[in-house]
Amino acid sequence: MSSRHTDKFKIDPAKLRFKKLTKKDVLHIDCTDDDGKDSQCLQYFLDKRALKYQNSHLGMTYIVSYNRKPIGYITLSTSSIHKNEIYKKTRPSARDKDAPYFPAIIIVNFAIDKKLRGCGFGQYVMLWCGGFARITAKKIGCRYIILFAKGAIPFYKRHKFQIAELQNRRKFKLMYADLFPEKKKGEQRG
Repeated sequence: MSSRHTDKFKIDPAKLRFKKLTKKDVLHIDCTDDDGKDSQCLQYFLDKRALKYQNSHLGMTYIVSYNRKPIGYITLSTSSIHKNEIYKKTRPSARDKDAPYFPAIIIVNFAIDKKLRGCGFGQYVMLWCGGFARITAKKIGCRYIILFAKGAIPFYKRHKFQIAELQNRRKFKLMYADLFPEKKKGEQRG
């Protein structure tokens, strides 16, 4: 089904489901890269850590299914982003020197099964994630969604993420997106 093998595969969004991971879930998702390596520890996290992480209230993992078959996962949590990591022209002016961090939702891990990458599933997961983050942000007060990326930077840029201004020699690049880009700089949400 990969677009590497056929250009005719079309995703029916009505067949996509997002369900919180439970201990009953038996998953056969290949999170390794094209070389068969798990250099970002995505497979390890799913197989060994995701439920522990969830049970400790450190983040929630959602299994992505298509036609009732698991095809990937995404783990979300809370975080923050320093105001100096956000480009000055676009950041809200609501933070002062005593509160330099903006609340954020972080995409901790995100993987689509190796044989389905390039088919467009990632795009739908990012749309779901953005909608989920906006709904949550309106309930708790949050402006940004962040993640750390290595090889998928062009993919995230297509989904309106930008590389943070300061990077501090990180192996993975901090990227962020404004959950409410329609708000103008300095405008207070009401």
